[in-house]
Amino acid sequence: MRIATVQWLLAVLPGECCWAVLAAIHSAGHDGANPFLQAGTIVAFLMVSTIPWAANVALPRFAGAIGWLLVVCLTASGGVIWPDSVHEVIFPIALLGASLHGRGEVLTIAVALSLVSMTIALTWVHRADIRLEAAQ
Repeated sequence: MRIATVQWLLAVLPGECCWAVLAAIHSAGHDGANPFLQAGTIVAFLMVSTIPWAANVALPRFAGAIGWLLVVCLTASGGVIWPDSVHEVIFPIALLGASLHGRGEVLTIAVALSLVSMTIALTWVHRADIRLEAAQ
C-alpha cells in the first residue's frame, strides 16, 4: 500500500506544482479573487487527482483512458444525457474558478466519489497478489 500511495503522490505532484505556480502568477498580476483558489477549482483538482488513478489501479494500461474517451464521446454526441450534478463530477472543467455556494450536492458527490474510489483502490492493492513485471 505504501508503494501505491507514493505512486499516486508522484502522479499528482506535477499537476499540483503547476497549479501552485499558476495561482502565484495570477495573484501577482491580478487583483481580486483568484480562480485557482476557488472551491470549484480545488474540488476539480481533487477529483482529477484521485478518481482516474483509482479507476486504473486494477486495469491494464490505457484501459481507463479508453473508457473515459468512450464516456466523453457518448456525452458529446448526445447519446447520454447526465443530470447537471453528475455531469460536473464526470467533466469537472465546468467547476474551474466556480464558487460552490448553493451547490452542495456537487461537493458532496465529488468528495464522496474521490474518497470511495481511493479506498477501493488501496484496498485492492493491499489484497492483491501483484507480481512485478519487467519493463518492455
